Amino acid sequence: ACYKKALEALKDDSLNGNVQAATDNEIDVVLMRGMRPVFISCKTGKKGWNDWLNEISSISGHFHAQPALAVLKDLDQPAAGGFVARARKMGVSLLGIETISDPVRFGYAIREIAAGRAVFGPDTKAPEEKED
Repeated sequence: ACYKKALEALKDDSLNGNVQAATDNEIDVVLMRGMRPVFISCKTGKKGWNDWLNEISSISGHFHAQPALAVLKDLDQPAAGGFVARARKMGVSLLGIETISDPVRFGYAIREIAAGRAVFGPDTKAPEEKED
């Protein structure tokens, strides 16, 4: 309950422009898969989505890490299609608000990423939810 309440507050503040845009190039979560790290960068600011993809890809490449980006954007929406396609092409896993706010989807995504497979927001839907 506390997790969902905090997530909603952050989402509301971010989307209303109340969160500072100081989102420097940083790694927020590090997972280890054997000897290979997975870097997850969490972003809520106003900077361009493509810039974030480039940042996490660059820093992850420097450390031979698998890149992932968590954003407060609904990646299931058609408007996110270009962003998801670019991340897919770059091999950067994407966790959107639709995945972060759903414990089942989030657990699936983290397990897939930890296993070395890139995932993207729409990929985290349960099979019965996916459109044909």
